[in-house]
Amino acid sequence: MSEACPHGGWQYSPSVKTWTRLPEPSALPSWRSVLDALELPPSSLREFLAIHESAHAVVAAAHPFYALEGEPVMRLRWVELAASAVPRNGQVLDAGLCSVSYESGTNWWDVAAQSVAGERATVRWLREEGLWTPLRGWIAEASSGGDRRNIDALDDRFRIAWNSTLCDVYAEHGITPVLFEDLQDRADDLLDWLWPAIGHAARLLQRHGRLTSPQVQALLEPYLAAAPDN
Repeated sequence: MSEACPHGGWQYSPSVKTWTRLPEPSALPSWRSVLDALELPPSSLREFLAIHESAHAVVAAAHPFYALEGEPVMRLRWVELAASAVPRNGQVLDAGLCSVSYESGTNWWDVAAQSVAGERATVRWLREEGLWTPLRGWIAEASSGGDRRNIDALDDRFRIAWNSTLCDVYAEHGITPVLFEDLQDRADDLLDWLWPAIGHAARLLQRHGRLTSPQVQALLEPYLAAAPDN
């Protein structure tokens, strides 16, 4: 998504060079990383990131695509940096979901919802913990810009229609236009179903620093029997 891309209802956030629905705050706190601007204690920051990555991983594991057997699918670790690079304690969290593969023929909506799930999970977690503020809501969106950019690369038959103009253009070219809000609704439905499993995975991730595909699938088993029809 380039700066010139027209997004109906979205606003360009120059500090992080991505598009968000919530406007970039006019007075950001002193920060050198968008996550540092959350101004959360280390334990809560670790949980914020663990929830985000666990939502991706658990939603992926609930569908017919996932990582290679035994490979780590999530990692969460402290990376030591110079004191001048990051405020407070000279450390920053490195979190990531890796090695996830999508098989040919995978339902586009499932993969796209998996991409959206991290952002929706952090917003839900902030609200449930009483930690949500407009600034933190903006950060949840801003830090998920890469997830949103990945969606358009999943399948040439679908594109996110960020506004009505793009919706018409895609339809004229035989591409199915999809509203991002519909993907949000799909991700929220999955979170309603899988939220306890996501919390379980996040606690394990915080404790061990990494989880593999079989570990996530094992903790998910009790929830698969209660899979919703949609």
